[in-house]
Amino acid sequence: MLPSMMNDKLFYYRAEVLSVVDGDTVKVRVDLGFRLYRDVSLRLDAINTPELRGEFKAQGYIAKAAAMTWLENRDIIVCTEKDPGSYDRYTANIYDAVTEESLTSYLLAGGYGVPYVYKWG
Repeated sequence: MLPSMMNDKLFYYRAEVLSVVDGDTVKVRVDLGFRLYRDVSLRLDAINTPELRGEFKAQGYIAKAAAMTWLENRDIIVCTEKDPGSYDRYTANIYDAVTEESLTSYLLAGGYGVPYVYKWG
């Protein structure tokens, strides 16, 4: 039998931010180890921020700017779920590698988004 940590559906990686799509979607280059990297789009878990179009467009750009500011000059760790969700994006939590602060917690505390549970399928 495998150790319990091997049965976990969560995966942790170091990553480099390539771009911030909006307040809750980020493109990153994930370090898979052995000099292997993969560029992926990550949807922040447990938060929904305003879209960059429509009625709440201005708030969407404010949320995007907040995410960009938080991510600037940080070493990050991403924690992903095993299976991708919609739009071929993985849901993930992004943490500061030094302080372990969460981007989602920062955005929620600042009022840039609302808590949200994703149900892919």
